[in-house]
Amino acid sequence: MIFKLVIIYIYRMNYNAILTDTILGTVAITTMSYLNQIYSETNDIVRIFAFTWATPILYFFFINMFKQRGPKAIVEFSKHALLGIFFVLIAIAFTVYNINNIPLEYLVYINLFYTLFVTLCYLLFKIYEEGVL
Repeated sequence: MIFKLVIIYIYRMNYNAILTDTILGTVAITTMSYLNQIYSETNDIVRIFAFTWATPILYFFFINMFKQRGPKAIVEFSKHALLGIFFVLIAIAFTVYNINNIPLEYLVYINLFYTLFVTLCYLLFKIYEEGVL
């Protein structure tokens, strides 16, 4: 019975959408890594990455990916994205404020633990469930 449900679920998947998302993601990450290597002599690429990360480019990709689910999915995505942005702003403010006070390696690890902590809380408290936000 479970095997049959899994087969039906797999059969109903939109493999073209999965392939398109995979290709776009792979091309984007590969391009960023390539550019990071080429422009390692200057921090211009760092600024460009920061700008593109903080602008609606990624938002566009996700909206495009979720458009087939309808307007409610876009609203839910946007609300949770705003929550994530709030926590990222805290991390950015902490990093900028402490950049000269804490060794850089420790600052990176603090950000890692903060990110893991926030993500764990998000999952443990099931903030992702409908109606929580």
